[in-house]
Amino acid sequence: MSLGCSALVTVFCLLAGSAAAVESPTPAIGVVFQTEFNGALGRLNTNERDLLYTKPVYTNEVVHTGKQSSTALLFLDKTRLQVGANSDVVLDRYVYDPSSNIGNVAVNFSSGIFRFVTGKMKNKDGYGLKTPSGVMAIRGTKLIIYVDEKGNTITYVEVGEITAISCGGKKVDVHAGQSVLIPIDCSTYRPRGTRRGCG
Repeated sequence: MSLGCSALVTVFCLLAGSAAAVESPTPAIGVVFQTEFNGALGRLNTNERDLLYTKPVYTNEVVHTGKQSSTALLFLDKTRLQVGANSDVVLDRYVYDPSSNIGNVAVNFSSGIFRFVTGKMKNKDGYGLKTPSGVMAIRGTKLIIYVDEKGNTITYVEVGEITAISCGGKKVDVHAGQSVLIPIDCSTYRPRGTRRGCG
């Protein structure tokens, strides 16, 4: 999914202005950038709302999609998160300084399928990606993450590399072109696939 310069300008003008208005007392951390609305919801505290194009999203917001719905989020540093059908993800923490491109991001993938693409943040160790079965430390990365109904996680690395850490503390490095299963029983399997250079 690609965005032209004009679309980015439109999205962030709206974020800075009326779209960021009174939906939450906390500052917006990004916007919805999927133009078609097909049922994705945002849940913040006791409030639930439709995630419409250019609407802001916030720290601690739960993003939920049903059987026929999906959405895509663009964060302030241009990190992108695509959320597939039947998915839940929590935007736990987001702190970003645009003057230094340093920040701290925590995302909790509860269930479903996602594509995560890092943005301008220089300190890639500032990303904390968590699932029910473990966490991922990333290094300049495009990932596809799948969490099944039991909490098992399969992660495929499109670009870059990650260290997958199971809930039992076992670590495995996964490179571009490889995938890894992180089981809910806290073991870690070896990566599968052919390692390739970053691109």
